[in-house]
Amino acid sequence: MEIALGKKTAMYGNMPAETVSESQSVLQIARPVQQSRHIAVYWDFENIHIECSRALGLVPAKNAIQPHAVDVESLMRYCKSLGIVSLCRAYADWRNLAVYTDDLLSHSIQLVQMFSHTHLGKNSTDIQMCLDILTDNNTFPHIDTVVIVTGDSDYIPLIQKLRARGIYVIGIGVVGSTGYYLPKACDEFKFYHNIAKQPPVAPAGADIAALASEPAPPAETAPSDPAPESIETSPPDSADLNSVIKLLEEAYNQAAGEQGEKITLASLKPIMVQIDPAFDPANFGYEGPGAFKKLIAAIGGYTVEGHHIWKNKEARQHKFSREILDKYKVGTVVEGPINQIMPIGMLVWLEKGITGIVNTPNISWELTPPDYRLGDKIKAKVIDINAEQQRIGLSIKHLLDNPWADLLEKYKVGDTIKGEVIDLRPANAFIRLENAITGIVHVSNISWEFVSNPSDELKVGQIIKAKIIAIEPNMRRVSLSIKHLAPDPWEHIHHKYRVGQNVRCAIISQNNYGYYVRLEKGLVGFLPDKKAREPYQAGQQIEAEITAILHDSRKIFLDPIPTLKNSLPIPDFEPGKP
Repeated sequence: MEIALGKKTAMYGNMPAETVSESQSVLQIARPVQQSRHIAVYWDFENIHIECSRALGLVPAKNAIQPHAVDVESLMRYCKSLGIVSLCRAYADWRNLAVYTDDLLSHSIQLVQMFSHTHLGKNSTDIQMCLDILTDNNTFPHIDTVVIVTGDSDYIPLIQKLRARGIYVIGIGVVGSTGYYLPKACDEFKFYHNIAKQPPVAPAGADIAALASEPAPPAETAPSDPAPESIETSPPDSADLNSVIKLLEEAYNQAAGEQGEKITLASLKPIMVQIDPAFDPANFGYEGPGAFKKLIAAIGGYTVEGHHIWKNKEARQHKFSREILDKYKVGTVVEGPINQIMPIGMLVWLEKGITGIVNTPNISWELTPPDYRLGDKIKAKVIDINAEQQRIGLSIKHLLDNPWADLLEKYKVGDTIKGEVIDLRPANAFIRLENAITGIVHVSNISWEFVSNPSDELKVGQIIKAKIIAIEPNMRRVSLSIKHLAPDPWEHIHHKYRVGQNVRCAIISQNNYGYYVRLEKGLVGFLPDKKAREPYQAGQQIEAEITAILHDSRKIFLDPIPTLKNSLPIPDFEPGKP
């Protein structure tokens, strides 16, 4: 192993690192020079499974047993053709992907069990996989090539770090679903159908046999840096444009057959590369961010809006307005399966090329919406349609009566209600008054005594009584108070306590500034830490002098008094509790 400091050279695999100036004082640790490539393979298996399933026309259901869709054997054969596979890990919730267990274990692939998906469709696979890849890269310096099986662009920052360390990165993804910039981030990128024996989709017009036989880099030679791209920026001549026009039209027609009219740029370029592996906007004089868009603009005849492309904007709008608007009028009830779950809501497949969106606030009148899964078939009402953006807004809750419409007729401020605790948060408790009507009890309204967390006093499923202290129908908010059902200890405090009075109290708890003390049931004071003569423990009884009573802010401040230890109990006090 070689170490280089200042202008000395460090070796990364078979490639020398760039020299640096003395002022940079960079310490670089070299990787041993090797005769053959050592490969580490990482599978974001749920990602590749879902994309292959969709290519086969299947709708993967969340948290359900999955069908077989990925050709593991062919992908592993390709990885082994690159060199020695030293490490291989696959990440997924394997309880639902047991159909692949034998295929993966037969190649000594480590199965990393991930969490179940949340209602947002997340289980932190990308985070765990990135951490493991970086850890392995530091632990096993002989590994010089990393293969990442995924189409997720979230891995681009990781890939950049690996390449900065001299690691050769190869990506494998599915045509039509791979992120736009992911292939560019890798040293080399392969599409699944070019490797698998039986691709999930046979691309129209593509010579699959020729693409599948594309030779892999020889195992006995280390990867070299990719050839630098052309720096010419002049527009392509007419002959070049004619060739790319034909290629773009063929790719566009193929994408339209799979996606309908709403075609994404991220899916179009990979299809063009699939048809012609030599295609690159740089070959036509366009480089850098937005190169593909610039090339399309030079070709003409296409409209690019955001991440989508249309062959004829006017025809698209005309068709959307005349046919879709007539079919999906506001108020129409539609039905379809959920094909994507996002933090902002859910996408619902209505028909080929037409998708509706149910934003999270429109899922349910309930505070916590039901837990829907991919593939679930739902009914919804059309509440908005935008021909320009080709967007259809849907609502599930608008199929039901609005329970908040007549709320003020049922409840009044000052009413005492009975409800069930359905959720506890650090600052609030949520109480179900009736179906879809939920009230909120702030932690300060649970008791007249000090409560640090609602879970200290309440439990989910508990039936409690509370008083309504505010109703805001427009905000769909009912504020409740439990403590207002009990007498307020501050009402008669001026008859019992005064500044300068000595009192006996008990320590409740401590924060960064001092101690909370209990004077009597429901009445709490504060003893600043700088006034404390010694560390106190919860439940310890002390004597103190009242130094201030602030009626407006309902605060009492005290100073400790030196005294002999007094064992007289404080009524109704349990150590550790207010």
